[in-house]
Amino acid sequence: MKSLYTIISFMALFCVFEQILCHNPHEQPVARRIVCGYPILATEVTEGPYPWNTTIIKQNVTEGQAGVPLQLTFSFIDANTCNVLEGAAIEIWSCNASGAYSHYVLQSEGLATSGTDDTDFLRGVQMTDANGQATFDTVIPAWYSGRTVHIHMRVHEGGSLTTLADGSEIYTGGKIAHTG
Repeated sequence: MKSLYTIISFMALFCVFEQILCHNPHEQPVARRIVCGYPILATEVTEGPYPWNTTIIKQNVTEGQAGVPLQLTFSFIDANTCNVLEGAAIEIWSCNASGAYSHYVLQSEGLATSGTDDTDFLRGVQMTDANGQATFDTVIPAWYSGRTVHIHMRVHEGGSLTTLADGSEIYTGGKIAHTG
């Protein structure tokens, strides 16, 4: 018999994360359609709660958060050319296993109506590689009222990487080509 976490993990992977995202930066998002033999994921109604201007390049976004480990590899192709999309910045964010979002812990727990904090867990950016892929190590986020288990994503194009004095990298500039 499978555990609840195994079932949730399977459902999340099958229903949300095992999609191939095609995008066309020159057109407005439209209903789901097939391009290059893959489904295009259209922009959602909202970018979701608690977005932040995340720029730090990191594969492991857990920052010590407890939860069931999850490794996500997203694949991207250009809907105009059907070629892999190399060099796009993929940004993700999600709540932790208890439903709290970094930078907005008190708000997401219903303990405040405004304000932010300095936490930065479960947020990060990865650049797509020569195969059009970006991988993140995270945890399965919590379910909370009104939403199914989910992870938010933005695809950025046209920016640049900067290496800081401590050796870390940040992504700056560019434009958002997809929000989902």
